[in-house]
Amino acid sequence: MLKPVNRFKKEGDNWVWNFENLEPTLADDIEVEAIPKVASFGSEDKVCTQKGEKWLMIHTNYEVKASSTLASENGKSYQAENIKNMWVGASWSEGVPGPGISEWLELKPVAPKSLAAIEILPGYWESEELFKANARPKKVLIELNEEHRITVHFPDVMAAKEVPILDYKKPVKKIRLTFQEVWPGARFEDLCVSSVRLQVKLDKEPKITPAR
Repeated sequence: MLKPVNRFKKEGDNWVWNFENLEPTLADDIEVEAIPKVASFGSEDKVCTQKGEKWLMIHTNYEVKASSTLASENGKSYQAENIKNMWVGASWSEGVPGPGISEWLELKPVAPKSLAAIEILPGYWESEELFKANARPKKVLIELNEEHRITVHFPDVMAAKEVPILDYKKPVKKIRLTFQEVWPGARFEDLCVSSVRLQVKLDKEPKITPAR
């Protein structure tokens, strides 16, 4: 945010502008500098993106297991492997009675590296109606290598949550997401998660090999 200077303040995940005088002036014009992410290439389990001069690899190259899984129904599977889908089309759902409090997902990256962020798509993303119909995360405990803990709060919106990893630089061999609070579903108790994606910083621009 370039203009107005020092007008916005960050509160949690939101930027807030408190108005004292509702009469607009030229000083209230907003000027924003945006650096878009530019996708360079992707596959079923990874995408490389550029942000300014930095490059990130976003991937789902990990093994995953869950504390429980809802049984398949009407040809739909709710297995933990569904969260590895980079292009959302299914979800994991826990399979115990109740809203899924204390259920967990555990990820083990195939090639452990230091993480820049973890991106979580909460709920069932097949449609807005199904998102509201099923339970979705409200408060999640993220544990890295069983030693570094981050508590994340989710607003009740159908939007990806990017959790930056700011003060932990070790290669991450294991990630556990424990669901401590949930937003209740309008029709079903089942807690759902549609995708979990890991972000890794790249030292240099990735080499792109053309394909025919």
